[in-house]
Order: sequence, then C-alpha cells, then structure tokens
Amino acid sequence: MYRTAPGCWSILECAEHAIVAERFYLEQIQSAEEFPAQGINKLRESAILLYGSNRSIPAQAPDELCPADRFASLSEAVQGFLETREATIRFVALCRQDLRTRRVTHKVMGPLSAHETLLLISCHADRHRIQMQEVRRKVCTWQRDLDAGIEKECLQAEPVPEAMALAG
Repeated sequence: MYRTAPGCWSILECAEHAIVAERFYLEQIQSAEEFPAQGINKLRESAILLYGSNRSIPAQAPDELCPADRFASLSEAVQGFLETREATIRFVALCRQDLRTRRVTHKVMGPLSAHETLLLISCHADRHRIQMQEVRRKVCTWQRDLDAGIEKECLQAEPVPEAMALAG
C-alpha cells in the first residue's frame, strides 16, 4: 500500500474508514431517540452537504472509526462498501418515520437529526472518494517519475494495482 506521507491513509485505509463510518452512522440512525421535529433547516442541511465532502477542511476520525486492517484487500473492501450502502438504501426505502424527529449525536457536530446524518453519510463517502483519487494521482506521479529515472521516496515499496484502478 502506498501512503502519500507518514500518517496519511492509503486507498484501502480510506475505503475501510468510509465503510466503518457508514455502518456506525446507520446503526446510530436505526437506534436514534425520538424528539420533537425541528422542521427543515435548509441552511444546516446545505452546510452539511457543502462541508462534508470538502477536503480543504481537515477532519480527524474518532479512534473507533480509524482503519484497523479490517479488510485484507481492496476487493474485499469494495464488497463491504456495496453491502453497507445497500443496507443504508434498504433502510431509507423501508423507513416510514420522519427522520427529522430522530436525534443522533455526532462526536464533532453534536446533535443531528437522523435525516441530517443520512446527508452526512452521502457526502462523507464522497469526501473519501476524493481522498482516494488524491492518493492515486500522487502514486501515478511517482510511477511516472520513477519510469523517467527520477528518484522519489515511496513509503511502501509495492504498489497496489487494483487499488489504483478502483480509485478512479
């Protein structure tokens, strides 16, 4: 696996985090407590969508949502993502509750409605798709430089071709 810098996540680690986070948020939504509906807060919902996938705003994942080698390969992670997303879609399709009347507590954002949490799920996956593309672009740049005879420091010696192909 390639990392673009020490402490940065590889493509597989980005995928793992996105999956684990979506599972966590879905479980929170499914067990959310009821509270009086606050109505539609378009400004807040727009902000979640706008900032949720914005990679220029740094975010630190809680320890329990950080990568921990839960997937042996990117293929396994892709399958995990598809299964997790299918469960999220199934929940939304079958849900008959007003999700704005269910409260979830986000570790950074504080109280969110279950509806806002679903918005966060959608843009969070996109945030890490963008991150995986950034890693892939850097790896491809390193490979071109190596092919041209220019030495670059790579933190891992072996590329993960399936990861580079799946990341975009």
